[in-house]
Amino acid sequence: MSEANEIPELDQPLPNPRHELACQHRAAGETEVAAYQMAGFVANDGNASSFFNRPNIAARVAELVAAGAARCAVTKDSLTVEAEVSRITALRDGEYRAANEAILIKARLHGLIQDRLAVGGSKGEGPVKVVHEICWLPPCEPDTT
Repeated sequence: MSEANEIPELDQPLPNPRHELACQHRAAGETEVAAYQMAGFVANDGNASSFFNRPNIAARVAELVAAGAARCAVTKDSLTVEAEVSRITALRDGEYRAANEAILIKARLHGLIQDRLAVGGSKGEGPVKVVHEICWLPPCEPDTT
């Protein structure tokens, strides 16, 4: 295998800046031809396909896609699980205020509670405080099965 097609070490950009740019565009979801052209190459379906099939290029695109997925791993669901673990741990340790805060965090994550600022006094000269506003929830329907 030639040096140009060797797979680079992980987390290392490709030595050729245009190759790296093409890989970044491809990893961001562009088509092969669009990514190839956006990196400054002349649009050509065959050349773009051949380029992205090179082992070092394919490996770099896969690495960039994996890195992007890892950055996106924090989701509302993952934060909800973490808040629930915190709630259970707090209850186990008798930390009821922390358990209540975990419940509030879960409610905020799911849009059940919204915080708003309230200014005291008739002319707004009083202290600012956070007011928790509980959103209306429709009643649960009984299970008829």
